[in-house]
Amino acid sequence: MRLFSFLSLVAISAQAADSIPVADLLQPREQLQLKVKSCENGEVERTGDEQWRVTGQAPLKLSFVPVEGEGWDISSHRLLGVPVVNKDSGLSTLDGRLNNGGLTGWSHHAVGFSVAPSGEDTTLGFPFPVVGDRYKGPDIFNLQYAKPNGHRIHWRKFYPGDVRELTIEIKSSTGRVDLLLGDPFLAWPATEEIDETLHTLPYLDKFGQVRAVDWPGKARGAKQIGDELRSEIAAAKEQVNARRLSQYGGWLDGPKLEATGHFRTQKHEGRWWLVDPEGYLFFSVGVCLAGHKNETLLTQERIRKGFFEWYPDDEHYLRWIGRKKQGNKEYLHFPPLNFQKALGEDWEAINRDGIHTRMRAWGLNSFGAWADEGLQKDARTPYTLLSSIWWNKDYGVLPAPFRPGFEEELREALQTLTWAKDDPYCLGVFMGNELGWKQRFSERVFDLSSDADHETTFSWLTDKMKAKYESLDELNAAWQTEYSDWGLVFKEKPKPFTQATRDDLDPLLVEFASAIFAKCKAALTDVLPGKLYLGCRVNQAPNELGRAALGHVDVYSINIYDSEVRTWHIPDDVDMPILNGEFHYGAVDRGVPSPGLSTAWDQRQRGLCFGHYLASALAEPRFVGVHWFQWYDQSAAGRWDKENHQCGFVDITGRAHTAFVDTVSKVTGDIYSVRQEGDLSTEQILEKLLAE
Repeated sequence: MRLFSFLSLVAISAQAADSIPVADLLQPREQLQLKVKSCENGEVERTGDEQWRVTGQAPLKLSFVPVEGEGWDISSHRLLGVPVVNKDSGLSTLDGRLNNGGLTGWSHHAVGFSVAPSGEDTTLGFPFPVVGDRYKGPDIFNLQYAKPNGHRIHWRKFYPGDVRELTIEIKSSTGRVDLLLGDPFLAWPATEEIDETLHTLPYLDKFGQVRAVDWPGKARGAKQIGDELRSEIAAAKEQVNARRLSQYGGWLDGPKLEATGHFRTQKHEGRWWLVDPEGYLFFSVGVCLAGHKNETLLTQERIRKGFFEWYPDDEHYLRWIGRKKQGNKEYLHFPPLNFQKALGEDWEAINRDGIHTRMRAWGLNSFGAWADEGLQKDARTPYTLLSSIWWNKDYGVLPAPFRPGFEEELREALQTLTWAKDDPYCLGVFMGNELGWKQRFSERVFDLSSDADHETTFSWLTDKMKAKYESLDELNAAWQTEYSDWGLVFKEKPKPFTQATRDDLDPLLVEFASAIFAKCKAALTDVLPGKLYLGCRVNQAPNELGRAALGHVDVYSINIYDSEVRTWHIPDDVDMPILNGEFHYGAVDRGVPSPGLSTAWDQRQRGLCFGHYLASALAEPRFVGVHWFQWYDQSAAGRWDKENHQCGFVDITGRAHTAFVDTVSKVTGDIYSVRQEGDLSTEQILEKLLAE
């Protein structure tokens, strides 16, 4: 590694007594020494002491490895960045990976993504994670995944002490590649002095912001928050008038189809669309969790140790606004506290108006899952509903569709949503969230063996096996098992788990899942006729799950966090509308220590990555919308499940991340006409959206 001689840790240490500017944390400190391992579809040449010229045809794939030794040890820092300048006339994207030894498709690597408009200096950033047990900081921070000192945890395990390779895949709107890449640099040193400052209590200031980090736009007082919120809303009211949209956000200047008074779907000129109640084509660009709730745990330990600079105690008049109990736990919600102090007694009405207005101004035309009911009932923005059902109380549960009373329970759960029965703004209903399909149905079946609700599932499976095998001896011979009774077959996972077992059980997924989808659709039609059934927000699943949904769901919903939309569990020959229910990009330049499940270098890059994801959905004829997760940044101190991602349109004070929303507003400006242009690549669509 090479040290940046013009920068030193003194710049950060000088701030240690008070707070650290985020710009200092992001400053380059050391460079990696690397050499080219391979380059597909192009050439790489050294053009200076710290720069590479990359030219060729897209997609171009690059691989860099250390000049000396097997790998780099970057554990002395929290960030890695690659400077990028795009010299081509078009737009380029860079999809990067830092690979460990023992690399797998799902682990031992960290990912980074960036969009490089022509001539713009940018950074391919890696705010890389670290495995959880490596954290040695104070226990008071155990209720949050990402720690104040930049120790981040991700489901994708990564070991910064063993980085063997940097790979970059480059795509381009022109088909050409002409980039200048700087040597990768390390930032945010993991020193004792910096860690001590970032761990200093109180952790959150009186507005719920991280106290020990400073960044542009950080709130200093309630008046500043109020003035800036009112200014944002006023500016948004003017911007709204520039967008020619229907009452519901549909394409006013596009073709007008049959109006039914409800949202519906239709394939028009080779592409699937939502159609709004007036008959206009509608592509749902939504956001989840809009409202004023944003929780973090209020525990006695946090109170005793001075974790919060301020919170409303039991006698404070704001206690009933900002403190809420759920079960046996109490949560602190900073947004309503901030709004009341900044906006006064009318804060709820101002905030709700501000959400509707700013969303419309920024090109967001719908509420994704979990919006506040008050916002849904305002008759201003189309919304989705989510039916919470007994089998979806815990993450990863799989329903038992053959159990007696299953359909009746679906109808009973939907009764809580009947207030929306005649509301044209109700776009549709999700039934369930990220169910536990897993990758193989045969593997999932045996996970259910201890679940009494699935006795009917096992009976159904046993009947299927009896229909195939004339005797238990035949099944034992095929599966290499020694079951003595048919009733024992699905009680525990067989060892060895043979290919014959998989071949017998995996194809049954379609029939099993079809029963779930069909019964959900029937229940929704009975209780909320005319409302779209939006599926169950699938996360991971076998490839054939989409085939099981065909003919039952009105829209198949998936939650995929990636650089672009994916359809892994929907076969290519399954033609139906698809909605992405969750995605996001975060950065670590605004105090909140986690950049989320997909990462960007800064707020400008967050907006460009949003645009890229949106463009990828516009390019795919089956997609009818994408929903961002979520409206607010999560609390830096962690929500109910410890997540603390910088993934919002607005921060904890409700104010916009300006560089992010400015870019989002740009790329949402003309999505309808650009989508209608025909067969354009994702990069070509994004270039057009940015040029409008």
